[in-house]
Amino acid sequence: MTHSSWQEIWGGQLDRYLEELTNLVLVALNEDLEICECNQGFLKLMDLTEKPLGRNLADFLIPEAKLLPELPQIGENLPVRLPFQPRKSSIHLLVCQLFNTGRYYLLIGERLLVLESSLVTKISQLNQELANLTRALRQKNRELQEALGHVKTLQGLLPICSACKKIRDDQGYWQQIETYIRTHSEAEFTHSICPDCLKKLYGDFLDQSNGTES
Repeated sequence: MTHSSWQEIWGGQLDRYLEELTNLVLVALNEDLEICECNQGFLKLMDLTEKPLGRNLADFLIPEAKLLPELPQIGENLPVRLPFQPRKSSIHLLVCQLFNTGRYYLLIGERLLVLESSLVTKISQLNQELANLTRALRQKNRELQEALGHVKTLQGLLPICSACKKIRDDQGYWQQIETYIRTHSEAEFTHSICPDCLKKLYGDFLDQSNGTES
């Protein structure tokens, strides 16, 4: 038996069934998620008499659900749940599959759930909060990566003079250790004097101040 397509088997009857007779919701969307085509199942769902071609799919969702899920890659599908708000009835939560055909995104409604408006609103608000937290986390991660990119570290062997403690840089110049470290790291210096150097440099003065003879 040779392979036959559904179109060859059903002919125009399949098109008529999908367009007019089934309650299955079918919506074709462009890359901006604007409606390019839809069937009677979608019109029934939304209490419409004319196809809303050119309208964005988000226009038919409850306000809290304006954020649509990520889109599938070409040849892939993504399960989604979309809360639609018809003009004259309760909110419908449509369990769908979103397909990427390469030319269109095809939304196929598989199962319809009628829910209380307050419950759907709460679910959508939680989804929105989760999406906001995800965006904030991504932003913080970018900021952290940028901060790490500005961090300078010193590595390897540093040629240092055993007498004056100057450091030789890659160009062969000798620099004060403070200058070299400031240039090659984020460190800054503040100067003080240790007890040993204080005694060595100012011992006589300190003895006199304490009332002792040198």
